[in-house]
Amino acid sequence: MKHVVVAIRSSPLTTTRVHEGFRMALGLTLSNHQVTVAYTGDGAGAALALDGETVQRPGLADSLDLFEACKIREIVEREALLPAQRDGVRRQVQPVDRAGLLDLFAQADVVIPW
Repeated sequence: MKHVVVAIRSSPLTTTRVHEGFRMALGLTLSNHQVTVAYTGDGAGAALALDGETVQRPGLADSLDLFEACKIREIVEREALLPAQRDGVRRQVQPVDRAGLLDLFAQADVVIPW
């Protein structure tokens, strides 16, 4: 078993890459890997509670519902969020500072930037 970090770097409002990253993270659990999804840079917006219909983008809820069952950990780079956004982070996403994020990357067996 390897610890794999999928680093989501794309905004959920401008691309479907976030959905693809979620599907990849879920697929990695099929090989019994320990998976962490890290939202960083523009991708930090995917850690927020977004209503897909309101923002006229596909919702993330379908994939996110499976994260808990597959024991996928979620973290977000605190500095990548605007101060006004910090209260909107989904409850299961753990905010970490940049140093904590870099430690996570250093300790992982594999980091997949997405």
